Amino acid sequence: MNKIHIIFILILFIASCRTTYDRELTIRNNIEKFKSDSIKKINERDRYIDSIFSYVSNKKNINLFTHFINSFPNSQNRINAEKERKKLFFDVNKVIESNLDIDSLIEVNACYAPIYKKIDYVKKRRFKKSELINIDLDSANPYRNRYVVADLNSLNKKGKSRGLKEIHFDEKNSWEFKNIFAYANQEKISIDSVLQIEFDSVQISKKININKLITEQKIYKNYFEKVKKYKEPEVEKAYSIFQGRKYNVGQNLCFCEIIGDTIYLQAKHITSSQGQTRKFERDSLTNELILDERGKKISIYSNRFPLNEFRGYYAPVNKLSSRNWDRERKYDESDAFRDSLLGGGKSTVALFDSVVPLPNFITLFPDQKKYRRAVSKNGIHEGSLNLMSRCMLGTPQSLGCFRMNDYGSKFARWWIPNHTNFFVYYEESKYSGEQIDSTKALVPFRSPKEGNIFREWIHKYYPKYAKEIDLDISGSCNNCYVYLAWQKYGLEFINSREGKTFRKRKMVISKREIENKKAKKDTGNKMIKEKYFKEKDEHKIIKKFEIVINCLEDQKKVDRYLKKIKKKNYTPISIKDSKSNCYLIKIGSFNNEKEAKSYLKEIKEKVNKDAWIYISVK
Repeated sequence: MNKIHIIFILILFIASCRTTYDRELTIRNNIEKFKSDSIKKINERDRYIDSIFSYVSNKKNINLFTHFINSFPNSQNRINAEKERKKLFFDVNKVIESNLDIDSLIEVNACYAPIYKKIDYVKKRRFKKSELINIDLDSANPYRNRYVVADLNSLNKKGKSRGLKEIHFDEKNSWEFKNIFAYANQEKISIDSVLQIEFDSVQISKKININKLITEQKIYKNYFEKVKKYKEPEVEKAYSIFQGRKYNVGQNLCFCEIIGDTIYLQAKHITSSQGQTRKFERDSLTNELILDERGKKISIYSNRFPLNEFRGYYAPVNKLSSRNWDRERKYDESDAFRDSLLGGGKSTVALFDSVVPLPNFITLFPDQKKYRRAVSKNGIHEGSLNLMSRCMLGTPQSLGCFRMNDYGSKFARWWIPNHTNFFVYYEESKYSGEQIDSTKALVPFRSPKEGNIFREWIHKYYPKYAKEIDLDISGSCNNCYVYLAWQKYGLEFINSREGKTFRKRKMVISKREIENKKAKKDTGNKMIKEKYFKEKDEHKIIKKFEIVINCLEDQKKVDRYLKKIKKKNYTPISIKDSKSNCYLIKIGSFNNEKEAKSYLKEIKEKVNKDAWIYISVK
């Protein structure tokens, strides 16, 4: 009888501690509660962020919008904040009120220069957004929002060479080729393959407009054949180098486009504006022009910048028209179609002095009623004249035109619509083409003969690179092409058989170059996103993970069960779960789900195989 009695008591004890609750229901209740608590936190957070956004919107301060975007990058108001901020950049007063450095903004995107700077030197005024638009094109023409800014400063705030880095046109993100690139991505094929497709005989998704696709394909073929195939590496340099001397550099043409509430810098190309002038030699007695043996006028060239009394040489705004062609490419039907979209163009080649071709010449037409001293007949073209080395691009060296490299001039001819506005921006104190110092100490060559050894070595081992930078097999021993190649392959050359002669040559780097390198190293490329507003800790959803080993409806049972578990060296707690109508018995608390799952495995083996993880908002 004693045995039976004992067994009966044990059964009662075991039954009293057994999991009698609906486990699945309790788990579902836990999930619902977690979701509910999370939504509550999210709603509280959203109301808090909304209040800040409302405050920022009322202030209309660019910095505050920036702080908001950086503080709450995942906020549903971020898009609105970005839109509102973009609009404010059109208002120079808001830019000033926001304590932003206008010069720094222009350095990033010179397209805003006509709005931010009083470049109209006659009326001493800024230009309005509406004045940037090409009003000569039809209001429905999508190209009318394009304009060009000649950013001609070659010195920075400290009076040192500004340097420059080109930005080439990104056709992948251009609205002109939106559909054709979307199709290429959809079909997972290259854009080059798309050019070969006959869309009239291909099944196209309804999501893509077939007519737009065909038109874009036609335009892209033209772009590919007449522009892209001539693409060169983006020019990047701290100064210009010519005949062993360094010069201040920084001049470029900015290709701008207004899209929505933003002005996009679509491309930036190196250029050279006026640094010289010429006059014809005359007889001192008769004042008649003196001709050479071929009957041509004799030109006398001298240095001259459009400064002080010559400030009016360039009008602050001009119209770009008379878009000419070049002799390198055949003008065909696709070019005529392109010109029809851009408001017209010519298939002829412009000539300098009726003799020298000026490839891709686009004429500047200043309003000479407003700007009487502005010189006409200047333009944009490839710098093909022998008066200036291509090494000097970026430095004011031309007679007045805006000289470009081969690819830059072809792109300009293709991208610029007829009658586009052309703005000229520079500050007289920053317009310079002065010599900095000598570069002879930066390369070990003392004569063209020695330099040619290096040139031949580059052509032998790196012919592709030699072609990229236009490095001839012979020539100057210290021009920009030699210097570029030396920067890249100088060490390798010195250690080669051909370069052993120059191993003991001492090369001295100028103080300015050392300073520039140190500044670059100190600055680095890190972008610091400043935050002004802060997330509240009470709004953050931090998960807590606990192991549930049982759920008992009676407090006495709970107390007995807790004692039993404590004897196994665990520290359980109990909490009333009103939805499940029982007390949850929990062990452990974790902030990491992985750790909780690892502990759960142990609990299932040693305590209760039906244990599970309870999730709550901390």
